[in-house]
Amino acid sequence: PASQEIKEIATGFSARRLVTAAENNTNSTKVYGAASVGENFIFSYDYQSDIFEKIDAPAASSALVLSNDIIYFTKESGELYEYDINEQEVRKIGNGLSKGFSWAGVSDENSLIHFGGGTTPWIFIYDPNEEWNPGTNIENNPVMIDKPIEDTVRIRALTIGPDNTVYAGTAWNAYFFDYKLTKLKQEIKVAP
Repeated sequence: PASQEIKEIATGFSARRLVTAAENNTNSTKVYGAASVGENFIFSYDYQSDIFEKIDAPAASSALVLSNDIIYFTKESGELYEYDINEQEVRKIGNGLSKGFSWAGVSDENSLIHFGGGTTPWIFIYDPNEEWNPGTNIENNPVMIDKPIEDTVRIRALTIGPDNTVYAGTAWNAYFFDYKLTKLKQEIKVAP
């Protein structure tokens, strides 16, 4: 028969989002997460040394996106932050997103950061190599796409497929759709 070992690592909070640094760095033995209940925080757990640590970062219980050893996360106040795994440093990237909580996030093969969320659904796409200039035009960074599909709520899942296509799923009303950044103007309504 199969055997299993379940090990309690930490208690007293809700681990809402998880990423593993091994996704980018095969030598890493850490798992990172966003937690809530009482306080919101980011944590790391090194499964080789069995060390659990809270990371001194602004409250975040949003989706986490890992790209090139940087973890990106948002705050409900519309701010985007990054945590550099190697430097162990948190930096505020910018604000002005004004759409709040991100439920899902993913990095594509061009290292663009995609977040989705909201009660009224939204997507934003951020290029870490470009200047911060948020807005709803394709030239903005990040570009905010409000209501990519009408009559939907909360984008809860994002993943990358072939040819850098992003697949998205919504909660409760079960919409499933895809998009590419190069096709946004043609296939997804960009709010004026």
